[in-house]
Amino acid sequence: MSKFQIRKARRADAEEVFALVSRTIDECYTGHYTEKIVAAFHDFHSKESILSGIERGKCFVALCGDEIVGTVTAEGAEVHRLFVSPHAQGEGIGAALLRFAESQIQKTSSFVQVDSSIPAEKFYER
Repeated sequence: MSKFQIRKARRADAEEVFALVSRTIDECYTGHYTEKIVAAFHDFHSKESILSGIERGKCFVALCGDEIVGTVTAEGAEVHRLFVSPHAQGEGIGAALLRFAESQIQKTSSFVQVDSSIPAEKFYER
């Protein structure tokens, strides 16, 4: 994968971010969780929730060219909604998004809280 950049998400990005998050949940969470729990992840990461984070200026995206390949929300002391498109995983995008979110949070908080899903545990352990 070529180089990528991170920028604040825009309102116009909401649909693409939602599609990325939904696709990643479907491809990476199925098999680790029951259908009911996968559906709950979809509900939690709704279009409205994503748009709300964007409108508050707390949602960021990683772009490879014009394609959004990752997203993270940094709010309060917490890293939320860190997702990388399945085809772009393993390229350092998730690590860069996490470092970026941590730097945003550390401007106002002395600690950073990160919750992990089962499929992402190994990523966070590294």
